[in-house]
Amino acid sequence: MSEIVLYLHIIGAITLFSGLIAAAVAMLRMERAEGETRRELASMARAMASMATGGGGLALIFGLYLVLNGDEHNFGEAWIDNSLILLLVMVAVIPMAVVPRLRAIADGGGTMGDPTLWITTTAMLGAAFGIEYLMVAKPLAHGSDDGILLLFLLLGAGAGWMRTREA
Repeated sequence: MSEIVLYLHIIGAITLFSGLIAAAVAMLRMERAEGETRRELASMARAMASMATGGGGLALIFGLYLVLNGDEHNFGEAWIDNSLILLLVMVAVIPMAVVPRLRAIADGGGTMGDPTLWITTTAMLGAAFGIEYLMVAKPLAHGSDDGILLLFLLLGAGAGWMRTREA
């Protein structure tokens, strides 16, 4: 049973990551598009951001199941604690900050130069990179690896901020 749950957890993580990447690519394409094409790309980016939220939810639910019912890993391990906190933030922030802004653009309102849209999207993508790193490295003790998530989050947010400066 744990192999199936682990598989579903990994599928959720892949869906989170790929949804954020697809949303960011669509957003980059939206900058050069006009009219109906821009609205269609915004609609696609919104769908991909929603998909990322669903994937994050799956990763969160099945990851919690693995921690609560497994013998191998427990709360108190740095990579589990930090990833759990960040996944909770991501699953809340993407539908509250990214999806509504993309919906506004798809409906004909909103602007591509919205700094919150870019910074939030790229920060969430950076956070996903950080979580993936922790899943591979699996640091057991809290310490210097705790800063890895913050580093990836800040690099992502910085990339979004630089993107808004170019616009």
